[in-house]
Amino acid sequence: EGGAASSSPPGGASESPSPGPTQTPGGGRVAEERREESNEKTKFTLQAEVLFDKNSSKLNAKANARIADIAAEINKQKASKVSVYGFTDNLGSYENGVRLSQERAEAVHKVLVKTLNDASLRFDIRGYSEDYPIASNATEEGRAQNRRVEISFSRAN
Repeated sequence: EGGAASSSPPGGASESPSPGPTQTPGGGRVAEERREESNEKTKFTLQAEVLFDKNSSKLNAKANARIADIAAEINKQKASKVSVYGFTDNLGSYENGVRLSQERAEAVHKVLVKTLNDASLRFDIRGYSEDYPIASNATEEGRAQNRRVEISFSRAN
């Protein structure tokens, strides 16, 4: 689905998986959503399969509710800047992964903008393709974990 490996993406925090694991073709289970928090930041990681069909950047029926829940948390934290980063696995060309991950990040961004309706909110939208994997791309379970969208924002003081 995506295309070179690197270390960790911008922002680090403590991780707490959210409910709802997905079954991968190999029989493994991947958390559909993770929430990580640090003193400065809150980050949600949504698995691509929860938001999109394979090789698609069109949001599925379940996506809007998930994104709306995150938007509520952004409001609660009174965030002024939100980062939306898309990632893919290493299947397919790197260029396709860059395009797909960027389009997915932009799709999530559009829903956040519409839901939040706050012109003062700043966004950083990026597509990282297969850069910054969080699991091995050698297995389907690992690739499923790497296909994701991360939404992070500063915590209220």
